[in-house]
Amino acid sequence: MNSEDNAVRSSGAPDTLADAIVASPSDARPNRYNCQSLLGASLASQKRYADGEPLLVSAYTALKEREAGIPRESRIVVDRAGVRVVQLYTLWGKAQQASEWRRKLPRS
Repeated sequence: MNSEDNAVRSSGAPDTLADAIVASPSDARPNRYNCQSLLGASLASQKRYADGEPLLVSAYTALKEREAGIPRESRIVVDRAGVRVVQLYTLWGKAQQASEWRRKLPRS
């Protein structure tokens, strides 16, 4: 189990959700990281910012690293994961981090 899997396990997510994310096959990794980002956003919406942060940041980083291998029509998941990181820091009251992340994202 790697550090990302540990973050999912320690998030307090229902075991079935955590199991689904951790057990996803390697060829489904973009989907795994999109689900991880959604889980992080769910935690942030519950004001569990510290629990959601590592999931959101690592999911965006992993998706960005794999972006070239994601079908063009599905690459929106990368941008959406980045927006979720900005939303986390905005909700958390961390304006500086939100601004830094906003600069990393493509302009739409």
